[in-house]
Amino acid sequence: MQELILAICLASATIATPQDAAKFFPRFRSVEENREKVASDVKRSPSKKVLVVATAYYRPLPNQTRYLCGSYEREIRMNGAGKETSSGERPERGTISADPRFLPRGTKISVPGYGPGIVQDTGGAIKGNRIDLFCGEGDSALDEAIKWGKRRIVVEVSKCPPRK
Repeated sequence: MQELILAICLASATIATPQDAAKFFPRFRSVEENREKVASDVKRSPSKKVLVVATAYYRPLPNQTRYLCGSYEREIRMNGAGKETSSGERPERGTISADPRFLPRGTKISVPGYGPGIVQDTGGAIKGNRIDLFCGEGDSALDEAIKWGKRRIVVEVSKCPPRK
């Protein structure tokens, strides 16, 4: 149906280009165009609020008193070794994993209940508007990650890096 409307609008010269069509029909925007729109909106305003699904992860240690998955080896499979992010940095509190098409690396965001963070990592299950918050290492970080659980929250994006 939208394709038919688009064809009629193009034929009547109401919409001259596909870029004009994207203004009227957001569905026609590519993932990259949507990312650019979010980035440009952030540049125009000091911050932009975005709804995300946030989960938490941690770095297991070999001699913890307990493991969520039962053993250190299983925890490593689930959470990763936590030695290095996909951007090459060592994860620390404030490290956030996100889909780079949604929030590119280097994006600074503020997460209610967690604090400020920077997107420095990606994850296999991190797609779309999902983010993963790094809580640290060991038993206390495991407790914090469990306590965090899975939440739908509104985060504040304060800086989105320019497109490369």
